[in-house]
Amino acid sequence: MNTIEIENKESTVDLVARRSAQRDANVIEHKEMVEYLMSEPRVNAPDFHIVLISLYYYGSIPVHTLGSLLRSKGYKVSYIFFKDYMVDGMGIPTDQEYHELTKTLDRLRPDLVGLSLMSTFAPVARQITKLIHKLDIPLVWGGSHPVSEAEDSIKYSDIVCVGEGEYPILKLAEALSRGSDYTKIQGLWTSRNDVITRNGLNPLLQNLDLIPPPEFGDDDKYYIENNQLHYGEPHFTSDLSWYNFMSGRGCPYSCTFCINSFLNERFKGKGNLLRRRSVDNVIEELVIARDQFPKLSKISANDEVFVLEKDWLYEFCSKYKKEINIPFHCDLYPSRIDDETIKLLSSIKMKTVSIGIQSGCEETRKDLYKRRTPDKMLINAANIFKKYKVFPSYDFIFDNPLESYNELEQTLHFILKLPRPFRVNAYSMQHHPSTVLTETLLKEGVISDDDIDGASLKGMDHWHVNMWHHSKNEDLYYIHALVKIYSCAVEIATPYFSVMYAIYPKWFFRLLVDNPAILKRNPYVLSTLLVVGNVISNIGRGLSALLSGRWKTIYHRYFSGHKATRQRYTSTKERIYR
Repeated sequence: MNTIEIENKESTVDLVARRSAQRDANVIEHKEMVEYLMSEPRVNAPDFHIVLISLYYYGSIPVHTLGSLLRSKGYKVSYIFFKDYMVDGMGIPTDQEYHELTKTLDRLRPDLVGLSLMSTFAPVARQITKLIHKLDIPLVWGGSHPVSEAEDSIKYSDIVCVGEGEYPILKLAEALSRGSDYTKIQGLWTSRNDVITRNGLNPLLQNLDLIPPPEFGDDDKYYIENNQLHYGEPHFTSDLSWYNFMSGRGCPYSCTFCINSFLNERFKGKGNLLRRRSVDNVIEELVIARDQFPKLSKISANDEVFVLEKDWLYEFCSKYKKEINIPFHCDLYPSRIDDETIKLLSSIKMKTVSIGIQSGCEETRKDLYKRRTPDKMLINAANIFKKYKVFPSYDFIFDNPLESYNELEQTLHFILKLPRPFRVNAYSMQHHPSTVLTETLLKEGVISDDDIDGASLKGMDHWHVNMWHHSKNEDLYYIHALVKIYSCAVEIATPYFSVMYAIYPKWFFRLLVDNPAILKRNPYVLSTLLVVGNVISNIGRGLSALLSGRWKTIYHRYFSGHKATRQRYTSTKERIYR
């Protein structure tokens, strides 16, 4: 045996020993974490007050469940929902809205503020942080942006949660309530007296049943929108018709454009990435929601991939049908779709489903996005949906700078193979920080740091490809418009029956595809067809709401919602130009 072989053998032994020590440490740390979550309240100061702020999402599951957990441990918790999510029309806050937030925090005078954010809203979070610092209140950032961009986040916030938040936030609250040191808490980075402490990650919590469901009700809840402060719960109200829940955490896939391509590497060695609540725990939450919200018409699983283990799915469907029996929706990954699965989900009234296709070009999906979803698999899934009368919504990314026009054009020919009706979500590529694709685009000089979420404001008003794209990219608009035209559908849905039809016949679509030169010279033809299709589709939605007795839905969607959209759009444009 030569020297090199000896060194390699010793290196392997060291590696095995190191991994074994890490596993042992994870087991000990996870045991401590579970015992802490199961323990009695440890609040030293019963009036210790925590304010949780959610940015642009009234129905935030993490904020509602974290608040429920903190209250279960004896802390006083208030919620502030700072503006709501509105597709392609969120807009940055006005000065008046910032003022209302500051005034509310000054009146509440909490002992700790927790700010939950995605990278898209980082510019807003930075402005809010400046205002909170003036009030001299400890602040912790949490959410996907601090996890993926901890170094950026710690430049602004006193404390940053760099992993799952339940355990470290409880430890932080206990330390602050006791007046003890919090700079050594695992899972937190801290900046104090110009000294940054970067603590390691906690193991991933395996027993998700330890996290209580969200609390409903108006107590200590506020929301700010359209320059006004409102009191009460803005999302979980008596008019709620669509309830979102999560049955687990983690994703088995690492699509290059998705934050999971970073998270799966970040938390490697910290326990099982894929974790699931027990079926009974999930059903318990849904029973509460069913009883609390009499107008529920759909329940949706917000999991990255809902179908993982068949045994869990069989148990869930059996109990859901018996206990809940409300139309169901979920997101599925193409490789998880088969006749048995969709038949089972159809038995619990799954009428709609969301699927990520991302590109009609098989090579783009495989080589660029690292999605092993061949055309044959996707077409088979679409035919199964058709068989069981499930209406699918397909996600596409239309403006990937690395996808050529010829590759993009393949999407036109691909969708002709999919049975209608279906819906297309035409997404504009968002460059999320730390993802594999974002790092690739940066390395090749295709984008700059200013194009990344957290620096760019694109995600505030430009989440989807739309008609305004024609002035920027004629070819992109042509492909996008034709795909949307082919997918235009109208639905009439009531409690007694539901029918759906494609608006434009296939022969008409083929006529459009065969005459690209004429359409590119006269883009108003496509624009007109899109507008007509959207009008017919909206008439169907409005008629469905009328026949179902949902008058408030019509008013908020077609009057209040449009007014808010115009205000937000105008506000954003004015501020950008200024």
